[in-house]
Amino acid sequence: LGITMVATSQAAEMTKWSMGATIPATAVVAGQSSGKPLHICRMKVPSGEQHPGKAWNNSCYVEFGGKEIKAGMDKAEVLAMDQQIGWTAVTDGKLPKTAVQVVLSGGAALHVCRGQVPNGESHPGKEWKGNCYIGFGGKGLKMPKFEVMTASVAP
Repeated sequence: LGITMVATSQAAEMTKWSMGATIPATAVVAGQSSGKPLHICRMKVPSGEQHPGKAWNNSCYVEFGGKEIKAGMDKAEVLAMDQQIGWTAVTDGKLPKTAVQVVLSGGAALHVCRGQVPNGESHPGKEWKGNCYIGFGGKGLKMPKFEVMTASVAP
C-alpha cells in the first residue's frame, strides 16, 4: 500500500517507502531516543495490514493490540520524502487536511503521529481514531495529546 496525502495526489508521488536495513538520506526523522534519530517505518502486523511505527536499532517497532511488536528492518520499510513535512498539534482528535495518511485499518485511516513517551522523548507512531498509538518498552501507549505529520502542499 502506498502513501496517500489527504490534500493532494501530487504530494503522494514525492513519498517513498524504502525496504531494507539502510536508512535513506531522505528518511523522515520523527523523534529521538538516547540522542539518536527515530525514523518512521512500517511493517505488517498480525491482521495483515501495514502499520507505521519507529525504526530503532535495526528493527521496526509498532503498537498493535495494546502491545509493542517488532520486526527486523529486512521485513520493514522506512519512509522517505522529497518534500518538506511538518508536525501539527492535534486538538480533540481533529486532524488538519494536510495530515499524511499511510493506510486504512478496518475502514479507518492511519496517519503518522508522534507523542511524548514516559522518559520525555518524542517517538513516532500511528494516529487512529483521534489518538496516537506508540510502541514503547514492550507496551502500547495510547495518547490523546500528540502531533500529526503534515505535508507541505503547493497551492
